Amino acid sequence: MRFTCTSKTYKQYLKRAFLGIFTAFFIGNILGIVTQATEIPKEFVRFHIIANSDSEADQAIKWDVREAIFNSLDLSAITSKESALEYFQSHCDEIEAIANKILRENNVSYTAQVNVEKKEFPLREYSDFVLPRGIYDSVCITLGSGEGKNFFCVMYPSLCMIEGVTQSSRSNAEIIGSVLTEEQASAITGNKKQVICKFKIAELFDFLW
Repeated sequence: MRFTCTSKTYKQYLKRAFLGIFTAFFIGNILGIVTQATEIPKEFVRFHIIANSDSEADQAIKWDVREAIFNSLDLSAITSKESALEYFQSHCDEIEAIANKILRENNVSYTAQVNVEKKEFPLREYSDFVLPRGIYDSVCITLGSGEGKNFFCVMYPSLCMIEGVTQSSRSNAEIIGSVLTEEQASAITGNKKQVICKFKIAELFDFLW
């Protein structure tokens, strides 16, 4: 039996081949983003304060607690993720005492609870970088019922730049580049709209699979 390759058959073959190549490239690219979204959180320590409620008074207290903690702690010994976790684990009681002092000064009935734990965070957009959704090691300060809006920042590497409290001569890109590979750093410091879109697609892909 003789097979004749017509122009129509040839075009169908090319379409299938192109579709296969495109699909392989697309899945490979997505898998790379999923891998980055999984690996990047392992390099960070997040800092998280959860207010008692969304009332104006409780939100103001949250900011007072934040500034008191940053003004009271000596973070100069933190030079790695391991040293950051060790520092905060050994200073949980001190951090809790600082927070409770602010709460007493504000005459509220609730208290603070501090934990160093692994916690899932949503995708988070900062001024010049984006962190993917994932499980991060975190320092979590819960005020009272913990039902109010949160304050997030990155404790390690030192990206918690708070005016009048903390400062650094290095840019965020430099700080991030000191703990991530060049590819990982580029993945979270590029065009924010594109970065968010990629991580959102990666989240969907991860959910489906």
